[in-house]
Amino acid sequence: MSQARPHTAHILTTTDGASTSLDDEKIKGFRSTLRGDLIMNDHPAYESARRVWNGNIDRRPALIARCAGVADVQRAVTFARMHSLRLSIRDGGHSAPGHGTNDGGLVIDQQQSRVLDGQFIWIVGHGYFLFLIASLLRTWHKRQVYCAALRGEIGVTFQRM
Repeated sequence: MSQARPHTAHILTTTDGASTSLDDEKIKGFRSTLRGDLIMNDHPAYESARRVWNGNIDRRPALIARCAGVADVQRAVTFARMHSLRLSIRDGGHSAPGHGTNDGGLVIDQQQSRVLDGQFIWIVGHGYFLFLIASLLRTWHKRQVYCAALRGEIGVTFQRM
């Protein structure tokens, strides 16, 4: 007679700082809804995925969702809300105080979902650094780029060399 494998409970941090446990089935269910990766502390990429730009910030999220698009972000937010999980969103990864990570919660990592596309209109996804956009546009001999920001619009003009 074969024995059923016991379910492993994963301890996560809630929005109010308390601990909660989720079993393997809930984590696997969440993972199956994502096109991107779901990284936990046993994943080979965990150490590099959890790090942020500021080396003084050393936090260890329980789950890191590397979202492959808007639907993945929506699913991750829904999962965090359903289980009242502490949630951080990492975009460019350059938050000096470390807002893009947390201890024990879920991190939505959007760094892998950067997009640059177009012929006359360039649609630039979140997480691009301005210097990267500038160098790409110089390569393509574009003279002007407008970056929509959360609190307005930034216009940057490049001169052709």
